[in-house]
Amino acid sequence: MIQDKTPVDMQRRKILESLLPPASELIRQLGPDAAPRDYVKLLDSAYGLVEDGEEIFARFLNTHQNTGEKASEYLQRPKAWFCFKCGNDGHLARQCENPPNKLLVDQKYKELKLSFPKSVSS
Repeated sequence: MIQDKTPVDMQRRKILESLLPPASELIRQLGPDAAPRDYVKLLDSAYGLVEDGEEIFARFLNTHQNTGEKASEYLQRPKAWFCFKCGNDGHLARQCENPPNKLLVDQKYKELKLSFPKSVSS
């Protein structure tokens, strides 16, 4: 919405209308002349980033028990938290500064023995 060409007053109004307390009370402290960008920065600093689809999908993969897999094997299996861009552990794609490495990402998928939709792995 920040990059939208909608007039600033309308953006400001839409943000205020979409918030519930305590977020709306927090924003009102900025005053009526604050820029929408300031609203977003304040909300981000107060509440942090919302999980994106990548994080939710990775968490879902960790909850999937393969057919025939024993519960003890499932609980000891490596977790599916790795970068979908470079394939390395320890960070997510939105934080990745490495070049894309589709071969490593595909290898990680195979190690986890999970089947992914083509739209996710491409």
